[in-house]
Amino acid sequence: MDIVVATYPAGATVSTPYEVFIVRHGAHTTPDRVVLRTDKSDPPKAAWSSNNRVSISCGGARVWQFRNFDTIGIGEGNFLYVGIKLDCGQNGYFAE
Repeated sequence: MDIVVATYPAGATVSTPYEVFIVRHGAHTTPDRVVLRTDKSDPPKAAWSSNNRVSISCGGARVWQFRNFDTIGIGEGNFLYVGIKLDCGQNGYFAE
């Protein structure tokens, strides 16, 4: 599995948005697979803390979307269930 941190241009008058995805190794990201979407933050840092756990951190953040789990098909009716820990912003969710 891969953890993908992505950003895209949002224009000069708004903060940079970031998205985090967990995908099969080498697979493309799709909007329905996002596990974290933030802005007003440093780029998120994501790492595997075990075989089925991911930790995501970022300095400050306005969290627009977050899922604390993901289910990834790994073939023939088998799935990998991943728990996601978030440590962004104040108390994990919001920074002023």
